[in-house]
Amino acid sequence: MLAAGPIPPDWTVNVGKFAQTMTVTALVTIGGTRKDSGTLAAMVGKEVRGVQSTAKIPPFGAYVGKAVYMLVVRGDTNGELVSFHYYDGTSKIPLDKTIKFEVNGKLGNAVAPYMLTQRQGGSSWSSFFG
Repeated sequence: MLAAGPIPPDWTVNVGKFAQTMTVTALVTIGGTRKDSGTLAAMVGKEVRGVQSTAKIPPFGAYVGKAVYMLVVRGDTNGELVSFHYYDGTSKIPLDKTIKFEVNGKLGNAVAPYMLTQRQGGSSWSSFFG
C-alpha cells in the first residue's frame, strides 16, 4: 500500500444517504504518467459518491507493482451516470470515462483494472467545483 494522497475538503461522501454500492478497480494515467499517489473520486453530477486516496499494489498479474485504486461507489438507482475525477494535491482533473451505476456491480480488478486517463483538452475543472 502507498501513502494516502491529499483529499479536497469538498470531496466527502454522505455514506448514510445511499443504500447500495458498486466497486471500481482503476488504473489512473495523467499526461502519460501512471499515478500512484493522489485521490480518485466518483461523482454523479457534482455529488461525490466515492473517494479513494490510497492506491494499492497488486502482488500478481499483468499489473504487479503498478498502483491501482480500489473505489467503492455509492448510489441507490441503477443507471445513474458516474464520472471520475483525480486530485493531485493542486488540481482536480476530469477523467475520460463515465459509467452507469449498477447495484452490486464490479468494474475492473487487480488483474484487469479499468483504465482512466485525463479527459482530452481538460487540465482541471476548478470552475466545476467552485
